[in-house]
Parts: sequence; structure tokens; C-alpha cells
Amino acid sequence: MLLGPLPALGAADQATNTRPVSVRSVVRYTTFAPVDQEWTGKKFDDSKWTLAKDPAEITAAVPQGGEVWVRIRRELPWELINNTYARILRTGPAEIYVNGKQKSISDRTPMAGWQSVALTPGREETPGWNVYAFHGKCNGKDMPAVGFDVIHEPWVEREIPDVKPQPLIEEKLRDANVILGGDGNYYLCGTFAGTYGDGPLFFDYHSGKYWKNNDGVKLYRSADLRNWTDMGWVWTFKGNATWCREPFKSDDPMKNGKQGIFAPKFHYLDGKYYIVYGVNWSSPTHRGDVGIAVADKPEGPYRETSPDKAVCSGIDAQIFRDDDGQCYMVHGRGYIAKLKPDLSGLAEPDRLMACANYPMVGHEGAGVIKRGDTYYLMCAEIVSKKGGGSYGCTMVASSKHVLGPYGNRSMMLPYAGGHTRPFQDKNGKWWTALWTWSGNLSHRFSIIGLDFDPDGTIRPTGEIIRK
Repeated sequence: MLLGPLPALGAADQATNTRPVSVRSVVRYTTFAPVDQEWTGKKFDDSKWTLAKDPAEITAAVPQGGEVWVRIRRELPWELINNTYARILRTGPAEIYVNGKQKSISDRTPMAGWQSVALTPGREETPGWNVYAFHGKCNGKDMPAVGFDVIHEPWVEREIPDVKPQPLIEEKLRDANVILGGDGNYYLCGTFAGTYGDGPLFFDYHSGKYWKNNDGVKLYRSADLRNWTDMGWVWTFKGNATWCREPFKSDDPMKNGKQGIFAPKFHYLDGKYYIVYGVNWSSPTHRGDVGIAVADKPEGPYRETSPDKAVCSGIDAQIFRDDDGQCYMVHGRGYIAKLKPDLSGLAEPDRLMACANYPMVGHEGAGVIKRGDTYYLMCAEIVSKKGGGSYGCTMVASSKHVLGPYGNRSMMLPYAGGHTRPFQDKNGKWWTALWTWSGNLSHRFSIIGLDFDPDGTIRPTGEIIRK
């Protein structure tokens, strides 16, 4: 719901929007650089800045080659926070801040015309007055313009059954995923702590060593989804890696020589087993790349579909194969591209799958499934709680075409860390693996039942797998 153009405000800086959700708002801008470095925060006095009635007024005020600083103050109810995002127009560098904290701007999409920008992961807003600040430069000659606006879409908190998942293995992990293999067994993979280097410290967030290294890809096997057997590391840097064999070299002992596999996905396609894995190089920018390894048996041996280089950049990757046999790479926050027939690389540039009420379905851990004629795109997200604080969840949106457009995103699993890829058991029933839930289930693998609603949403049924 776009709340602009907004009504002009009086001396008391108060106005009531007449749209379905009433929002008081103040929009001010300046083309002169603020002296006070705290200009992005709530306490900054912007009363001497120019009052704006709509975004077009700001754009018209910025000369070619000029800059603009914008502050939008809005009093928001809780329902408008989690689906709030920015729209920016720029031909040069730009910065966005929410209540004084800078939010990144994705450089994956060329900026041409007005672009939607997500303000996640994590929400900086609270119910009440919030400040959205923007600094943009007008450097382009072909489109000498710059602008900023904030859009609010209503958020719906769904009611779900009282789900109490049960841990199914003792070992901790992240990003749990389960598939049914061609041999009638189920296979579990995820991000496991390593046995060398920093090893057990992999999940110790306070040490600064998390996500720095592990051995590779580990599998568990089960015949009934209840009892799981550790198969060990089936793909390792030491034994299998080719293009990513050598770790990053750095003078920083916290980064030097560190490598890890993050959020691998296991697949069974046409009689073969595939591991799609993201490599954390622990470089200064934490750059990630994706590889695909294939074998005749789950335990290997595995060979790379692209031995000399990564299949693509990114993390949190999976292969999605459509009914026509075309395979796609899905990764990150919902990027997708066709894969070459031999799965050695992308056949086209990837693109971000957006949804109707937010620039993306979530911020990481993308997954796609198809049921009947409907595609479901799922991603992890961090959202604000109605009573305060935040939590991780899985969001979902649906479409009749794999590339979209996707409809409104909605919450699929609250208190679940995302990286969700639902699967069917031998009887056709739908389940999903979890690695976190509310309570004491952080980094614990469990499985819960799912069902599908006619409106394109997925919801938990309350069923769980027990040992």
C-alpha cells in the first residue's frame, strides 16, 4: 500500500492519512549536506529542511550532479512494519537508514527507474514513530534523477496449530533438508560442525569463528523418517574438492585457511545423486560460490559437474527440476536461472523472484517446489514480534509459473529458521525438515507435517515425526 503522495503537515508536524490504515507522516529533504552525523536517527532536528508533499517534489528539486538527503518520519502500527520496504530512484551511489542503522542496497539488479529495496534481514522499526533516511547522488546523464519513498503493505500473522517438534538425532546442525532417494531410503543433509580446524566451535557465535570451516557434506540415512544412521562425510575438501580445494589465505588467523560448506542440498534425479553446495571462502567479503557434485550412490564417489570453476556465485542453493525436465538453479534470497543440460553452469543470467507485497519472499535459504500446477517459493526471514523483539521464520509465496509473478508472501512456519524444502514420503504425504523452532530446539533436526490451502499458502498440520 503506497502511502504517498502524503498530505502536507502543519506546524505541529501532524497529519492523518485517509487511506484504510491511518498513518501520520512527515517528509523532509535538503540538498545541502548535513553537518550533524546523526542526521539518520530519531533525535535529529530536521525542522529547517524543506517539507515535501510527495516523492516527485523531491526528485524535481535535485539538480543534475546534485545530492539529496531525505527523512521520512512515520508513525506505524505493528501491522505495517514487517512488509515495509523502500523505493528508490538513483543513478549514483545511495544509502538507506532505518532509525539510524544503515540497510544494504543489493547491487545484483541494475538501477533503472524506480526500484524496490527490501529493508531486511531484521527490522529496525518499532510500533510508533520511525525514521527512514536516504542519501542519494544524481550522477547519471541519461537519467539525471534521484528519489526516495517508503511503502507499507499490511502484515497478517497467521494462527497455527500448537506444534511441538521432537529432535531426531543428537548431532546439531543448521539448514536441515530431507529427500526420498531412489533406493526407498530418506536422506538428511545440512550444515554440520567440522572435525578439524575450529571444529566444535562452528556454532559458537561468540567466538567469531562460526561459519568459518567444516569438513564438507555429511549425510544421514533413514528407512522410516524416525531412526537415522550417520553415514559420515560423503564429500570433503580434502578428498573430493577440485575448483575450491585451496582455502583463502589471509594474515588474519581467524580467516586464514578456513573453508566451510554452507546449506548443502541433496537431490535424486534420473537415477543419480547430486549434492549442491555453497562454499564459504572466509574472504574479507565472505564471498560464496556454488558447486554441484554427482554420484551413482549416496555415499559416492562424487565428481564435479564443473571441475575447474564454480557453477555460479551464491549460497543456499538447490536444483529445481520442472515437469518438462528443465533444471533451474535456485539460491540466496530467491535468485533463479536455467541450468545447462549437464549442470555445469547457468544457461542464462539469474534473476530475483519478487512477490506482490514485498521485493522478495525472504532474505536467504530459497527453495522451490511444485504441487499440481502451482509453484511455491520459500525463504527464511527475520520479522518483528507483535509484543516486541524478533524471530526467524519461513515465508512462502505461490505462482502458476516458476519465474513468477508470485503473489503475496505469507508466513509458512513461525519460529523456523528457513532453508525449507518440503518433501513427500512414500505415501505421498507432505513434510518438511526443521533445524530450529521455539523453545530449546535450536540447531536440532526434526520433521513436521504440512498441508496446502486453496489460496496458495502452506501451513503446518501439527503432526510431527517421533522416534
